[in-house]
Amino acid sequence: MQLRHIHIERFRGIQSLDWRIEGTIFCLVGPGDSTKSTILSAIDLALSPRWRVDFNDSDFHNGDTTQPFTITVTLGDLPDTFKADSKFGLLTRGWCKDGLHDEPEDGDELVISIRLFVDRTLEPKWLIVNDRLPEGKPIFAVDREAIGVVRIGEFLDRHLTWSRGSVLSRI
Repeated sequence: MQLRHIHIERFRGIQSLDWRIEGTIFCLVGPGDSTKSTILSAIDLALSPRWRVDFNDSDFHNGDTTQPFTITVTLGDLPDTFKADSKFGLLTRGWCKDGLHDEPEDGDELVISIRLFVDRTLEPKWLIVNDRLPEGKPIFAVDREAIGVVRIGEFLDRHLTWSRGSVLSRI
């Protein structure tokens, strides 16, 4: 699967971010405190295979919990299992050089948009969303695990061993 688009609202130091990703490899470059790590954390959380993630007030922009934060990640290059009507096929969208279309058109790549929604209750909800079904359909941890996102960071030893969920075991 490939990242196509990231939309973040009110998460940590990001009031709003709308980023269309072109190509299969991208780099975040910038000075310290320019939200590079926040963007990576947002992607990691939105696609996290964990069923329990702890959030706190500092995850909300300016600590303001009166409005929820959302992280929406659009993925392309989907496996056939995700495109099946019994899974997420009825919620796919279209992606082309002009951007995202809620109704796939001829020549569009089929994509899904996964939204992480967290409000003042601090209980995360992971949903497949589109304009036809704005309330979304839940995507469970087992499906997010199939996406295969791993953020290698401070737990380097864990990710580069032959343990369950490690990068090496996925390869």
